[in-house]
Amino acid sequence: MTDSPEYRYFEDEKKESLSNRVFYCLAIILVIFYIFLVVSNHLFYTKYTYITVVGTSMQPTLNKDPSYTLIDDNRMDNIQDGVYLEKTKDIDYGDIIVLNTVDNPTENSTTLIKRAMAFGGDYVSIARVKDKGLNTYRFLRVKKNTNRVEILYEDYIKSYQLWDGMSFVEMNGVVYQREFYDNYNGPTYNPMNFTVNGTEIKFFQVPEDNIFFLGDNRSGSSDSRSSFRTFNKSRVVGKVVKIVKNGTKYKGNKSWWWNRFVGLLSICWDEILSIFA
Repeated sequence: MTDSPEYRYFEDEKKESLSNRVFYCLAIILVIFYIFLVVSNHLFYTKYTYITVVGTSMQPTLNKDPSYTLIDDNRMDNIQDGVYLEKTKDIDYGDIIVLNTVDNPTENSTTLIKRAMAFGGDYVSIARVKDKGLNTYRFLRVKKNTNRVEILYEDYIKSYQLWDGMSFVEMNGVVYQREFYDNYNGPTYNPMNFTVNGTEIKFFQVPEDNIFFLGDNRSGSSDSRSSFRTFNKSRVVGKVVKIVKNGTKYKGNKSWWWNRFVGLLSICWDEILSIFA
């Protein structure tokens, strides 16, 4: 028995209606997904940003092996790594941070990427002390409202030997890094002596609401030891939450987009975990 024309007509109409419903459902899902991506992207870049790193002041943490590369047809640069930055002023000891070099930055203002070492009220010094079998410069810190001297052994810096080769000044038998000592020795920074391994060493106080920052490449960084001195916290742009190795777009670097994408996914995953934690 064959189906009547009327039956076949209604059967075809039913299939077409089902096909239309599937199409509209897919279209709605795609629109919702697109809106989700747009909103997520907006929210992400409201809280985070991505910057490329130029220079070697944070070696070996950043730009460990930079090489001059053709960025475009007219420019060579040693850009290699990038970082995702959380736009916050809530920073802690050891955070890698980005700071504006001026109080009222403009679009063309420059920034610095350094490591936060001390905050307002802390006492700091840079002197040669015996530690871990070496007698080289150490960053010394006494946190605010304490009397305990911290001798920092920083395994992330480029080289203690290179740092120790920088110029020095000797005062009362203590060897200080000259640049640091010359810039801080005076009443402005409330000098105070603390005993370190039986020796009196002069420390200087970080002004309130300020940050003392250093580059990891101590022998090749302009930071709080230099004429920059300390910066007010208002100059903080944000702190690094993800380092992207070889994450700069330039000719010949085919993996930059993947490296950045993986970093972005990692941050998004951390955000999801923080919501459900």
